[in-house]
Amino acid sequence: MDSIRSLHALARAWLLEGPLSSNVDAFQALLGRGRYAEGSIDKALRALAHFAHCMPRCRLSADQIDEALVEQFLDSHLARCDCHATALRTHGDLRAGLAHLLVSLREQQVILEPPRPSGPIAEELYRYNAHMRDARGQGIGTRDGRLAMVGRLLLCKFAGRPIAIGELQPEDVRGSIATELTRENSVSHASALAAALRAYFGYRATCGDALQALLGVISSPARCSLASLPRALAPEEVQRLPDGIRARKKTAPFHGARERRARVSSTASADPARIAADDSHSADEAAHAPWRAGGRHAAPLGRVRRR
Repeated sequence: MDSIRSLHALARAWLLEGPLSSNVDAFQALLGRGRYAEGSIDKALRALAHFAHCMPRCRLSADQIDEALVEQFLDSHLARCDCHATALRTHGDLRAGLAHLLVSLREQQVILEPPRPSGPIAEELYRYNAHMRDARGQGIGTRDGRLAMVGRLLLCKFAGRPIAIGELQPEDVRGSIATELTRENSVSHASALAAALRAYFGYRATCGDALQALLGVISSPARCSLASLPRALAPEEVQRLPDGIRARKKTAPFHGARERRARVSSTASADPARIAADDSHSADEAAHAPWRAGGRHAAPLGRVRRR
């Protein structure tokens, strides 16, 4: 109920006083079992509230909801939606939230399960979907995306005949990856495709299939934002370092007694009185020097420490 309390008052009324009010608890329980983040739960509840608000306009009840009705809502209503500004209007978030609604209604046996596709590929995908749901605990969106990618791979190789995973060759996987990236060429899609194929081949390995050669074909795309620095400097960068050191030496001021004596020796070597005066000044500076790392004062010039 904390997630419902955080909703806008109007959206909360649509949810708790609308035609889906009796299904809200089961809907929240489904999201809780899926361990969705708070932001995802909030969007799913807002999607449910928006859909529930529109149901009385079409005189719909919960037992009439199915995939076709959801698609009609997304395609027809959303394009000309004049609901209050608090209503969720993001197409992807609405689709994901209403997919959870269909699952919840079927768990409560409010609506019937859709007719299952038949055929070898459909049966294989049905078993793999059950594995992802029951053994891996993956959400609906993840399962749907991976089933679509794996289904296209199987359809290219085993269309109209029984599936024999052992017949898959590395060339088949490479061709499927190339076709997928032609359809949608982006780093995110390439990463999702690599993850989907690795997960499916891992599932088939648990069934006793040896697919190491196929796993070696799948490569993850490089992420430029995480690329390492170059291991070597360019020639112009190497030359820039000594040039900078020489320029600093020319412009750096003299500091300390040694530098001062060097300057005096080079510019006033014919004036012994000037050199003696500078040495006396240096001895005074050293006598009042700050503490060094060793914990002792620096001894004045010309004075030897006694051990």
